[in-house]
Amino acid sequence: MLTKIVLVFVLLILFPASLYGDDIYKCVDEFDKAFYTTIPGDPRCKKLDVPEDDPNPLKKTDPNHAGIDSLNTSYSIVDQNLYDAPIKTQVEIHAIVLGPISEDSLKQILKEIYDNANAKRGFKYNNGKPSHIFIYLYSSKDHYKSKAGQWIAMLSKIGNGSQENMDVKTNLITQLTAKPETKFGLSESTRKEIFRAIVKAERRANKEAEDRFPIPFNNPSLSKEEIRNQLMRQAEENNYLMEKYKNNVAKQYRITRKQMTDIVVESFNKNWPQPL
Repeated sequence: MLTKIVLVFVLLILFPASLYGDDIYKCVDEFDKAFYTTIPGDPRCKKLDVPEDDPNPLKKTDPNHAGIDSLNTSYSIVDQNLYDAPIKTQVEIHAIVLGPISEDSLKQILKEIYDNANAKRGFKYNNGKPSHIFIYLYSSKDHYKSKAGQWIAMLSKIGNGSQENMDVKTNLITQLTAKPETKFGLSESTRKEIFRAIVKAERRANKEAEDRFPIPFNNPSLSKEEIRNQLMRQAEENNYLMEKYKNNVAKQYRITRKQMTDIVVESFNKNWPQPL
């Protein structure tokens, strides 16, 4: 088991999320439970030969997955993190949902992944089994890659003997099939483009302000007052650059700052993926 845990960490280092391909691998764990992943290199996994016109390459045919098959929904595990220490033994899993998404299908997927994770044994601490389990489901690869917590459903189990808790964002499910709207004379695809430009403008302002006025917390020769003044200068520069770059976005797309704010609010309500 320890060898397998080490292997998982090696795979995560050698194949970071940004390098995952579109190939699908079917795997069988030590309990003969099947799971699916896009992470290459695991000796327990074999690449699936999927026809290019197959709209749902991960549709499961195994008896263990009958409940999910009935909903024509499946998932792909894209990241697994293991942590084993006296304070806790934690399994964290991230997966992308494929096929029609509903509250029932999300709950069934969470339950299936949880059962597999909770059955893992061979850890050094906490009686050799997980004490903490976290599972996150995403409606697309872009939502996962954003690293901004843009999951659509999650399950958590915190502590030995505790019950698992599910959280499904039902308001986001309806957005997946909503008809695109036109606002301010702009299509939804254009508003998404503006949203990405706004986020990039904010990030640019933050980075440039930090570069111009770095905070030397580890410099023992500086007093608290000097550090406080540097923080103030950085914040002022950040605000100045933020206004400058956002005004540039508004000018480029010929919209008002109020419309920009409305687009940002819409992006949160509809869970648009954050730009990488």
